[in-house]
Amino acid sequence: MTRVESHPVEPPESETASCSSPAPVPFLLMAQQAGITPRVLNHWVRRGYVAPEGRPVAKSGIPRSFGPDEARIVITTARLVRAGFRPERAAEIARIVGQVRAGRLMLPNDEVGIRIYLAWSIDQS
Repeated sequence: MTRVESHPVEPPESETASCSSPAPVPFLLMAQQAGITPRVLNHWVRRGYVAPEGRPVAKSGIPRSFGPDEARIVITTARLVRAGFRPERAAEIARIVGQVRAGRLMLPNDEVGIRIYLAWSIDQS
């Protein structure tokens, strides 16, 4: 039996630079940075795919902002949606990617292990 090692995946510097400050990102700026419309971002908030800081999910008309971690999830979700994923699945994957980047989740580092993991995760949806 082959032993599969796991290692945390480091994010590319280009992706951490835009969201590395602890300051919250205002709602409209978040939509612009993610390359989506404010209406799409509001839809994602209402559906629970992403969550602004300290605000109820279903409220609108109040100032909202996103912390650095959630901003990364919004940006990753938008990229995955542009690549063809459904928004709900893209948000799930973005959260997994965020956990991997933070070192809280380990994934196999070989191609076979990654294919097994992805096949399993698709079967779970």
